Amino acid sequence: MKDGKLSIKYKLTATNGKSYSINETTNYEIPEDMEFRNYRFIYTPTSGKGELLVDRVVVWNNQAAPQSKLAWNKTENIIIGNEMNGEGKPFAFFDNLSYSKTSSSSKTPMELLSFSADLKGQFVKLNWHTAKEFGVQDFIIEKSSDTKSYKEVGRVKAAGQSNTLLEYSLKDKEPLIGVTYYRLALSNSNAHSIWVPVIAFRLKPEQMIPTSATNSN
Repeated sequence: MKDGKLSIKYKLTATNGKSYSINETTNYEIPEDMEFRNYRFIYTPTSGKGELLVDRVVVWNNQAAPQSKLAWNKTENIIIGNEMNGEGKPFAFFDNLSYSKTSSSSKTPMELLSFSADLKGQFVKLNWHTAKEFGVQDFIIEKSSDTKSYKEVGRVKAAGQSNTLLEYSLKDKEPLIGVTYYRLALSNSNAHSIWVPVIAFRLKPEQMIPTSATNSN
């Protein structure tokens, strides 16, 4: 975020070995409200196209040379979601992150379409959708107040093999006041606990609905 607008910066390496940076401030102005939105960056090496989406709507795109690779080196800091966590700090947290090899590769274990959190009375409900699953055994939800120390909220059994849209959910029955970071993992036969995205959820004390009110409905 820069001056109230979404900004984007990343480095590409072309097929000739030369590297160059994309560094732009978009025209999208971030609304000043309490609504949570899905911000997503997609870069496809085969086409060289980069896109920035807000709630699945493209607000910025860039066309680079096909087969250009997203690149960085050990001395560079990788910052994702700068000033986007509600506290103005450059914490790196991910939403709907997926990755795969650009050459021939085995099937990726999952195609994640969405991962979100909503307050439901006394609980925070975590929801996610998958388009494909290959050998997935379980989904695992963990949470943290500082993005450093996480504890498990719960697990949900996965379909295992699927090529259709599937919906999953899990309740956090002990939500934290303030900003909580939730992350989604999967375990499968090839790898254990592959962490995919992290989302931030802010809860104010006045948002909590008394237990008596929820029981009366």
